[in-house]
Amino acid sequence: MTEIEFIQLADELMLSVEDAIEASGLDIDYESVGGVLALTIEAENSKVIISRQLAMSQIWSAARSGGFYLNYHDQTWRCATAAETF
Repeated sequence: MTEIEFIQLADELMLSVEDAIEASGLDIDYESVGGVLALTIEAENSKVIISRQLAMSQIWSAARSGGFYLNYHDQTWRCATAAETF
């Protein structure tokens, strides 16, 4: 996958997360800047950071519960350590 393809796929993923938040009606604030999407869940006093890692062609997700690395395979973002999809 080229760098441009990765950026496009990663940006599409982040936009779909933003759309899902808006559609859910949940009280989650989010901000997207430079390939990093920060989610703030006030009710639980927690944050989730989703970022694209260009050098690795991965999406990284960090939360209080831990970090996850996602690879794009078969048109799906999959966790590098588990079989789960994003």
